[in-house]
Amino acid sequence: MVDVVALAEEEIEKLKPAALKLRHWIGIALVVLFLVLGGALWSLDTSVGHRFIADRISAMRPSSGLRIRIGRIDGSIWSKATLRDVRLSDPKGIFLEVPELAVDWRPTGWLSNRLDIRSLRTDIAIFYHVPKLRPSQQKRKAILPDFDIRIDKLDIHRLRVEPAVTGKRQLMRILGNADIRKGHARINLNVASTAKDRLRLALDSQPDDNRFDVDLKLDARAGGVIGAIVGT
Repeated sequence: MVDVVALAEEEIEKLKPAALKLRHWIGIALVVLFLVLGGALWSLDTSVGHRFIADRISAMRPSSGLRIRIGRIDGSIWSKATLRDVRLSDPKGIFLEVPELAVDWRPTGWLSNRLDIRSLRTDIAIFYHVPKLRPSQQKRKAILPDFDIRIDKLDIHRLRVEPAVTGKRQLMRILGNADIRKGHARINLNVASTAKDRLRLALDSQPDDNRFDVDLKLDARAGGVIGAIVGT
């Protein structure tokens, strides 16, 4: 019995160098993998990476007919970025153009299924026509998205509404914020226009639980922007 134990110990001692060598190579492999992933993440935040992201967004083809084009991305995609020459189109053409959009967000929120935007701001956006997207062929059970959305501050200093919407050019100012999580939406919105439109909205809703609490103050003048957009 003693000889068997001694033999087993001797074999274990022989295996130790091989085990140490295997551990060594596994460690090297993990370091290399970490460096490759780090390099890939770093490359996304370069001009080449920004162009790659913008091209992928432009290549998206949802069935609704919505198309998004971003001319250039400046800054850091991991925190604060400036999106230049942003254009949204429907099947009839461009309906919204934003020459410069400042975005402060935290993309790591996607790891916990959350869109985390600290601020969205632009000095001017141009609204050409009311978009008409193709209706979805899929039946959606839930009204709210299945991921959380947080927008701490939305600030559109001037939304220039073109004559195709109201018959003459108008200007709007839009401020707001939103917190949508776990089927619960809290949205605040303040809108004013040169056509004397006024909108103040405070929404607290859980549609899947039949809860709808809204505080709405609306003054939509004849020939104004809000009435034209909602079709009244």
